[in-house]
Amino acid sequence: MAISWEIKGGLVWVESIGDSGVDERISTIDAILEDPAYRSGMGLIYDVRRRTSVPEAVEVQQTVSYLASRGKEIGRSRWALVVNTEAGFGMGRMAGALLESTSATRAPGSMLTGRVFRDLADAEAWVRGSD
Repeated sequence: MAISWEIKGGLVWVESIGDSGVDERISTIDAILEDPAYRSGMGLIYDVRRRTSVPEAVEVQQTVSYLASRGKEIGRSRWALVVNTEAGFGMGRMAGALLESTSATRAPGSMLTGRVFRDLADAEAWVRGSD
């Protein structure tokens, strides 16, 4: 798999190396949400700086749609994307906007907010709630 993850220090840490498709991202989301250590509302940092390509817009839309469908399990949380390319930053901004626009369809009590970063430390600070 091109995606690895662990729950550590109260956060979910995800890293993508190489390429991954929508199916692998969805399988990863499912595995995280089904892990006994996962708690609703837990923040997530998704580091894609070692990916070899940027997902197409339709893939981002599919992933965000799936996240919205799992809103009850995700709860109120912040998920950060860490990138190192301009194209990745643009797709990350699009994902954040799509997450915001799906707020009306989320389960009561859920509010997944996404933001894109270039620096891992900045992403962690934001996810932990210290803007």
